[in-house]
Amino acid sequence: MICVTHGIISSYSTERISHALCLPTSRVELHLRSRRRKYVPLAQAIAGGGDALTVDDATYAALELALMARRCGHAVSWFVNGSHVENRIEYFPFQISCMVDDTRAAACRFDGRTWNLKTMMGRRALRSHIKCQYMRMRSQGEIMELVDTVADSLQCDSKHAESSLRTVGTAELAKAVLAGVDLQNHGWGHLNPQGLSEEERTAEVMQNDEYLSQFRRAITPVFAPPFGQCVTRATPEYFVLLANRGLAPSYKEGNVINRGDFLLTASSRSRRDKVSPAEKDTLAA
Repeated sequence: MICVTHGIISSYSTERISHALCLPTSRVELHLRSRRRKYVPLAQAIAGGGDALTVDDATYAALELALMARRCGHAVSWFVNGSHVENRIEYFPFQISCMVDDTRAAACRFDGRTWNLKTMMGRRALRSHIKCQYMRMRSQGEIMELVDTVADSLQCDSKHAESSLRTVGTAELAKAVLAGVDLQNHGWGHLNPQGLSEEERTAEVMQNDEYLSQFRRAITPVFAPPFGQCVTRATPEYFVLLANRGLAPSYKEGNVINRGDFLLTASSRSRRDKVSPAEKDTLAA
Protein backbone atom coordinates (compact mmCIF):
# COMPACT_ATOMS: atom_id res chain seq x y z
CA MET A 1 0.00 0.00 0.00
CA ILE A 2 1.17 3.51 -0.85
CA CYS A 3 -0.64 6.08 1.29
CA VAL A 4 -1.19 9.74 0.43
CA THR A 5 -2.28 12.83 2.32
CA HIS A 6 -1.59 16.57 2.13
CA GLY A 7 -0.26 17.26 5.59
CA ILE A 8 -1.27 17.89 9.18
CA ILE A 9 -2.99 20.84 10.87
CA SER A 10 -3.07 21.41 14.64
CA SER A 11 -6.35 23.33 14.43
CA TYR A 12 -7.94 20.75 12.10
CA SER A 13 -11.72 21.03 11.73
CA THR A 14 -14.20 19.01 9.72
CA GLU A 15 -16.15 22.26 9.31
CA ARG A 16 -13.42 23.78 7.15
CA ILE A 17 -13.39 22.87 3.46
CA SER A 18 -9.72 23.86 3.32
CA HIS A 19 -8.83 21.06 5.76
CA ALA A 20 -10.49 18.25 3.82
CA LEU A 21 -7.27 16.81 2.39
CA CYS A 22 -5.27 17.20 5.61
CA LEU A 23 -5.38 15.43 8.96
CA PRO A 24 -5.33 16.38 12.67
CA THR A 25 -1.77 16.66 13.99
CA SER A 26 -2.46 14.79 17.24
CA ARG A 27 -4.12 11.83 15.49
CA VAL A 28 -1.29 11.45 13.01
CA GLU A 29 1.35 11.65 15.72
CA LEU A 30 -0.43 8.92 17.70
CA HIS A 31 -0.58 6.74 14.59
CA LEU A 32 3.08 7.23 13.67
CA ARG A 33 4.32 6.55 17.19
CA SER A 34 2.18 3.46 17.72
CA ARG A 35 2.47 1.83 14.27
CA ARG A 36 4.50 -1.34 14.71
CA ARG A 37 5.64 -1.66 11.11
CA LYS A 38 7.48 1.42 9.94
CA TYR A 39 6.62 2.99 6.59
CA VAL A 40 9.29 1.96 4.10
CA PRO A 41 11.01 3.90 1.28
CA LEU A 42 8.87 4.36 -1.80
CA ALA A 43 11.06 2.14 -4.00
CA GLN A 44 10.69 -0.70 -1.50
CA ALA A 45 6.91 -0.29 -1.38
CA ILE A 46 6.68 -0.24 -5.19
CA ALA A 47 8.53 -3.57 -5.17
CA GLY A 48 5.96 -4.95 -2.71
CA GLY A 49 8.16 -4.74 0.37
CA GLY A 50 5.88 -2.82 2.72
CA ASP A 51 3.72 0.29 3.04
CA ALA A 52 4.92 3.76 2.02
CA LEU A 53 3.82 7.17 3.25
CA THR A 54 3.63 10.05 0.76
CA VAL A 55 2.55 13.66 1.15
CA ASP A 56 1.67 16.05 -1.68
CA ASP A 57 2.20 19.79 -2.26
CA ALA A 58 4.90 22.08 -0.90
CA THR A 59 2.96 23.52 2.04
CA TYR A 60 3.90 23.89 5.68
CA ALA A 61 1.24 21.30 6.55
CA ALA A 62 3.03 18.80 4.31
CA LEU A 63 6.45 19.74 5.68
CA GLU A 64 5.29 19.22 9.27
CA LEU A 65 3.97 15.75 8.48
CA ALA A 66 7.15 14.76 6.66
CA LEU A 67 9.37 15.92 9.54
CA MET A 68 7.13 14.23 12.11
CA ALA A 69 7.34 10.96 10.17
CA ARG A 70 11.14 11.14 10.19
CA ARG A 71 11.24 11.88 13.93
CA CYS A 72 9.14 8.77 14.47
CA GLY A 73 11.49 6.63 12.38
CA HIS A 74 9.37 6.32 9.22
CA ALA A 75 10.44 6.78 5.61
CA VAL A 76 8.39 9.44 3.82
CA SER A 77 8.25 10.85 0.28
CA TRP A 78 7.24 14.45 -0.35
CA PHE A 79 5.90 15.38 -3.80
CA VAL A 80 6.46 19.07 -4.53
CA ASN A 81 5.97 21.58 -7.36
CA GLY A 82 9.17 23.51 -8.03
CA SER A 83 7.55 26.61 -9.48
CA HIS A 84 5.50 27.09 -6.32
CA VAL A 85 8.56 26.87 -4.09
CA GLU A 86 10.90 28.94 -6.25
CA ASN A 87 8.34 31.71 -6.86
CA ARG A 88 6.44 31.33 -3.55
CA ILE A 89 3.19 30.76 -5.42
CA GLU A 90 0.32 29.76 -3.16
CA TYR A 91 -1.62 26.62 -4.01
CA PHE A 92 -4.82 27.93 -5.56
CA PRO A 93 -7.07 25.05 -4.36
CA PHE A 94 -6.18 25.95 -0.78
CA GLN A 95 -6.47 29.69 -1.46
CA ILE A 96 -9.96 29.24 -2.86
CA SER A 97 -11.07 26.91 -0.08
CA CYS A 98 -9.81 29.29 2.62
CA MET A 99 -11.70 32.17 1.04
CA VAL A 100 -14.91 30.12 0.88
CA ASP A 101 -14.39 29.08 4.52
CA ASP A 102 -13.69 32.56 5.84
CA THR A 103 -15.89 34.91 3.85
CA ARG A 104 -18.40 36.87 5.91
CA ALA A 105 -20.72 37.30 2.97
CA ALA A 106 -24.09 35.58 3.26
CA ALA A 107 -24.30 35.23 -0.54
CA CYS A 108 -22.23 36.07 -3.59
CA ARG A 109 -22.55 36.45 -7.35
CA PHE A 110 -20.22 34.21 -9.31
CA ASP A 111 -20.34 32.98 -12.90
CA GLY A 112 -23.78 34.50 -13.46
CA ARG A 113 -25.38 32.86 -10.42
CA THR A 114 -26.16 33.81 -6.85
CA TRP A 115 -24.68 31.41 -4.32
CA ASN A 116 -26.04 30.95 -0.78
CA LEU A 117 -23.12 30.96 1.66
CA LYS A 118 -25.12 30.66 4.88
CA THR A 119 -24.88 26.87 4.93
CA MET A 120 -22.01 24.42 4.48
CA MET A 121 -23.97 22.82 1.65
CA GLY A 122 -24.08 26.14 -0.20
CA ARG A 123 -20.36 26.75 0.30
CA ARG A 124 -19.51 23.27 -0.90
CA ALA A 125 -21.65 23.75 -3.98
CA LEU A 126 -19.78 26.95 -4.86
CA ARG A 127 -16.41 25.28 -4.18
CA SER A 128 -17.29 22.37 -6.45
CA HIS A 129 -18.38 24.76 -9.24
CA ILE A 130 -15.10 26.68 -9.00
CA LYS A 131 -13.17 23.42 -9.25
CA CYS A 132 -14.91 22.57 -12.51
CA GLN A 133 -13.58 25.85 -13.89
CA TYR A 134 -9.94 25.60 -12.84
CA MET A 135 -9.64 21.97 -13.92
CA ARG A 136 -10.07 23.22 -17.51
CA MET A 137 -7.39 25.92 -17.23
CA ARG A 138 -4.02 25.48 -18.91
CA SER A 139 -1.87 28.21 -17.34
CA GLN A 140 -1.02 29.74 -13.98
CA GLY A 141 -2.05 33.14 -15.36
CA GLU A 142 -5.60 31.94 -16.05
CA ILE A 143 -5.81 30.49 -12.57
CA MET A 144 -4.57 33.70 -10.93
CA GLU A 145 -7.32 35.61 -12.72
CA LEU A 146 -9.86 33.09 -11.43
CA VAL A 147 -8.56 33.45 -7.86
CA ASP A 148 -8.91 37.24 -8.10
CA THR A 149 -12.46 36.89 -9.46
CA VAL A 150 -13.41 34.56 -6.61
CA ALA A 151 -11.88 36.97 -4.10
CA ASP A 152 -13.93 39.86 -5.48
CA SER A 153 -17.11 37.78 -5.34
CA LEU A 154 -16.45 36.67 -1.76
CA GLN A 155 -15.09 40.06 -0.67
CA CYS A 156 -11.83 38.43 0.46
CA ASP A 157 -8.12 38.97 0.00
CA SER A 158 -6.98 37.01 -3.09
CA LYS A 159 -3.71 36.13 -1.30
CA HIS A 160 -5.61 34.63 1.60
CA ALA A 161 -4.55 31.25 2.98
CA GLU A 162 -4.04 30.08 6.54
CA SER A 163 -0.42 29.65 7.63
CA SER A 164 -0.37 25.84 7.49
CA LEU A 165 -1.49 25.87 3.87
CA ARG A 166 0.97 28.46 2.62
CA THR A 167 3.86 27.50 0.34
CA VAL A 168 7.30 26.72 1.78
CA GLY A 169 10.57 28.12 0.44
CA THR A 170 13.85 26.57 -0.64
CA ALA A 171 15.17 26.59 2.93
CA GLU A 172 12.34 24.28 3.98
CA LEU A 173 13.10 21.85 1.14
CA ALA A 174 16.74 21.74 2.20
CA LYS A 175 15.69 21.19 5.82
CA ALA A 176 13.48 18.27 4.81
CA VAL A 177 16.22 16.63 2.76
CA LEU A 178 18.66 17.01 5.67
CA ALA A 179 16.11 15.20 7.86
CA GLY A 180 15.99 12.30 5.40
CA VAL A 181 12.78 13.16 3.54
CA ASP A 182 12.64 11.77 0.00
CA LEU A 183 11.81 14.66 -2.38
CA GLN A 184 9.76 13.58 -5.39
CA ASN A 185 8.19 15.08 -8.50
CA HIS A 186 4.68 16.59 -8.52
CA GLY A 187 5.25 18.58 -11.70
CA TRP A 188 6.71 22.05 -12.18
CA GLY A 189 3.25 23.61 -11.70
CA HIS A 190 0.00 22.30 -10.28
CA LEU A 191 -2.01 22.29 -13.50
CA ASN A 192 -4.46 19.52 -14.38
CA PRO A 193 -2.32 17.17 -16.50
CA GLN A 194 -5.34 15.91 -18.44
CA GLY A 195 -5.72 19.39 -19.91
CA LEU A 196 -2.13 19.42 -21.19
CA SER A 197 -0.59 17.85 -24.27
CA GLU A 198 1.86 14.95 -23.94
CA GLU A 199 4.71 17.37 -24.72
CA GLU A 200 3.53 19.82 -22.07
CA ARG A 201 3.21 17.07 -19.46
CA THR A 202 6.73 15.86 -20.24
CA ALA A 203 8.08 19.40 -19.96
CA GLU A 204 6.36 19.81 -16.56
CA VAL A 205 8.05 16.66 -15.28
CA MET A 206 11.50 17.32 -16.69
CA GLN A 207 11.66 20.97 -15.58
CA ASN A 208 10.72 19.96 -12.06
CA ASP A 209 13.22 17.10 -12.09
CA GLU A 210 15.98 19.54 -12.97
CA TYR A 211 14.87 21.91 -10.22
CA LEU A 212 14.71 19.22 -7.52
CA SER A 213 18.12 17.84 -8.47
CA GLN A 214 19.76 20.87 -6.83
CA PHE A 215 18.48 19.57 -3.49
CA ARG A 216 18.87 15.83 -4.04
CA ARG A 217 18.38 13.55 -6.99
CA ALA A 218 15.87 10.83 -6.15
CA ILE A 219 17.30 7.30 -6.20
CA THR A 220 14.02 6.06 -7.65
CA PRO A 221 12.40 8.95 -9.57
CA VAL A 222 8.61 9.02 -9.30
CA PHE A 223 6.02 11.39 -10.77
CA ALA A 224 2.72 11.93 -8.97
CA PRO A 225 0.35 13.84 -11.28
CA PRO A 226 -1.45 16.82 -9.70
CA PHE A 227 -5.06 16.03 -8.75
CA GLY A 228 -4.31 12.31 -9.09
CA GLN A 229 -5.35 12.45 -12.71
CA CYS A 230 -4.72 9.33 -14.77
CA VAL A 231 -2.27 10.24 -17.55
CA THR A 232 -0.12 8.39 -20.02
CA ARG A 233 3.56 7.98 -19.21
CA ALA A 234 5.13 11.42 -19.16
CA THR A 235 8.68 10.23 -19.83
CA PRO A 236 10.16 6.70 -19.97
CA GLU A 237 12.16 6.78 -16.74
CA TYR A 238 9.28 7.93 -14.56
CA PHE A 239 7.01 5.67 -12.58
CA VAL A 240 3.58 7.29 -12.34
CA LEU A 241 1.71 7.20 -9.05
CA LEU A 242 -2.02 7.81 -9.01
CA ALA A 243 -4.35 9.00 -6.28
CA ASN A 244 -7.38 8.23 -8.43
CA ARG A 245 -9.97 6.97 -5.95
CA GLY A 246 -11.88 5.28 -8.76
CA LEU A 247 -9.24 2.54 -8.63
CA ALA A 248 -8.48 0.14 -5.82
CA PRO A 249 -5.70 1.34 -3.47
CA SER A 250 -3.70 -1.78 -4.37
CA TYR A 251 -4.02 -1.21 -8.15
CA LYS A 252 -0.80 -1.82 -10.09
CA GLU A 253 -0.37 -2.22 -13.81
CA GLY A 254 2.67 -1.41 -15.91
CA ASN A 255 4.11 1.90 -14.76
CA VAL A 256 0.94 2.91 -12.90
CA ILE A 257 0.42 2.40 -9.17
CA ASN A 258 -2.52 3.77 -7.24
CA ARG A 259 -2.34 5.33 -3.80
CA GLY A 260 -4.81 5.02 -0.94
CA ASP A 261 -5.86 7.74 1.50
CA PHE A 262 -3.69 7.88 4.59
CA LEU A 263 -5.44 7.02 7.88
CA LEU A 264 -8.98 7.00 6.45
CA THR A 265 -9.79 3.77 8.26
CA ALA A 266 -7.10 3.76 10.93
CA SER A 267 -8.32 3.08 14.46
CA SER A 268 -6.31 6.06 15.70
CA ARG A 269 -8.71 8.38 13.93
CA SER A 270 -12.07 9.13 15.53
CA ARG A 271 -15.38 9.03 13.66
CA ARG A 272 -15.80 12.78 13.80
CA ASP A 273 -12.45 13.22 12.02
CA LYS A 274 -13.38 11.05 9.03
CA VAL A 275 -14.02 12.56 5.61
CA SER A 276 -15.19 10.43 2.72
CA PRO A 277 -12.92 10.05 -0.33
CA ALA A 278 -15.60 11.62 -2.55
CA GLU A 279 -15.85 14.67 -0.28
CA LYS A 280 -12.07 15.06 -0.18
CA ASP A 281 -11.83 14.94 -3.96
CA THR A 282 -14.72 17.36 -4.54
CA LEU A 283 -14.00 19.98 -1.95
CA ALA A 284 -10.29 20.46 -1.49
CA ALA A 285 -8.51 19.38 -4.66
